[in-house]
Amino acid sequence: MLLAQDKRGKTAWQLAVRNGRIMVLERLLDWAKEMQLNPREVRNKLLLYQEEDGRNAWFLAAKSGNVNVLEELWFLAKEKGNLEEMKYLLLSQNEFGQTALHLAAECGGSVLEKLWDFAKVAQLNQDELQNKLLLTKDKCGNTAWLRAAKECNSKAI
Repeated sequence: MLLAQDKRGKTAWQLAVRNGRIMVLERLLDWAKEMQLNPREVRNKLLLYQEEDGRNAWFLAAKSGNVNVLEELWFLAKEKGNLEEMKYLLLSQNEFGQTALHLAAECGGSVLEKLWDFAKVAQLNQDELQNKLLLTKDKCGNTAWLRAAKECNSKAI
């Protein structure tokens, strides 16, 4: 029920993330608690659920440019203090080789700044920070920073 899809294959969770509906996300989480579902399983299914192109709620939030949604999703990931789960969110890639940082590059400074803050909290080591987050190239050969420049988003860089 929690992952029920509409005729386009979208879940209520994904639509709420895409549209920046924090209250809907909270209600879905409350509903899961009321149904006494395993909190970790719920978090994993909701936070890491992927669309056919590899995007998950984290990618959708980054692309939407909604900092409040990103913060809510980040809170879910760090709820148990699991650094590996937090790192996974920052470093995971969709089928095009893009990280959330690539997608956020189109949205501008506040989203990029928030992702940078999250990287500090997740305690990424130098290799993870430099080679996996900052210099990761998508299938077109673009880093997130190059993509931001191509979008003529000078505030993002």
